[in-house]
Amino acid sequence: MSQVIHKYEVKPEFTLELPPNSKVLTVQAQAGKVQMWVMEPAGKSKFVQRRRFLCRATGIPFDTHDPHFYIATFQFPEQALVFHLFEVVENGTDRRMREWEEQGLITPISVEESR
Repeated sequence: MSQVIHKYEVKPEFTLELPPNSKVLTVQAQAGKVQMWVMEPAGKSKFVQRRRFLCRATGIPFDTHDPHFYIATFQFPEQALVFHLFEVVENGTDRRMREWEEQGLITPISVEESR
């Protein structure tokens, strides 16, 4: 199967519709904006998954009622700012996340650990 890498702008909270088996590769600041690169199956998919992400700064408390998984940390060195991107799992029922955790591709963070 062919793969393609797409770039998406990261916002404090955002949702993307991605084909199944899409994988977040990295998150970095580029030209003053935060971008996320995702490897996806090439071509138009009949199915998409709605995937919700949230981005938070170091040292700033945040609440979430749904489990979330750490994706990446990125910096704006010229401003001494560090941010962290998480994927939110609605109701904790996403099998894909459990598989990624078992493969060591992501690290689960419980609500209690994020405080």
